[in-house]
This record gives sequence, C-alpha cells and structure tokens, in this order.
Amino acid sequence: DVVIRPEPDACGNRTTWMLSRPTAATVAVKQRIEPTDEVPRQRVHPGHDWFFVLSGTIRLWLGDREVIVAAGEAAEFGTMTPHAIAAVDGPAELIMLFDRDGHRAHVPHRR
Repeated sequence: DVVIRPEPDACGNRTTWMLSRPTAATVAVKQRIEPTDEVPRQRVHPGHDWFFVLSGTIRLWLGDREVIVAAGEAAEFGTMTPHAIAAVDGPAELIMLFDRDGHRAHVPHRR
C-alpha cells in the first residue's frame, strides 16, 4: 500500500504523526506543539534537521541564538549545534524531516 495513515501519538506538550514508514531512511513527521513555560533542553546529535512551520510560531534555540520561525517559513541546520524548539504564544504545527538519529532525538516516546 502506498498510502500512509498516520495516527496521532501524544506525549507531554507534543502530538506526533509519523508520515513515513518505520523502515524509511529519511523520517518525516507532522508535529503539533503546545506552548509551555518550560525552556526545552538543547541537544546535539549527528545529522541535519529541517522543518516547515504550517501554523503558529516556533522559537528555535541554536546554541546561544534564538530564532523565530513563523508560519510559512522553514529552518535548516546541522545538529551538532545544540538545538531545541518550542511553540510561541499558542500551538504550532510543523513538518519535520530528519535521519534516524534525528528521529530518536526529536520524537518524544511515551514512558
């Protein structure tokens, strides 16, 4: 079957829909992030991340920098720079692409 039927998986302030197959080399996800007062912990890992903001606004931390990424904008960066994202002033939805290392680092898993 060529059609993927993603199911939502909620964990904390994020809901994730896997848009690629479990065996895919490149992982595609849709994520809805609810705003929170917590500043997320920045992480590093091998690879490269890319995301496109569908709605809302995302704050991207890249080391000491803070970058605002609005709906209709995309961000791309090397993941050996410490990084984290959060929704600003309301929920945000985005599409993310990354390799398997990025998948393990960015897609929350239920505990």
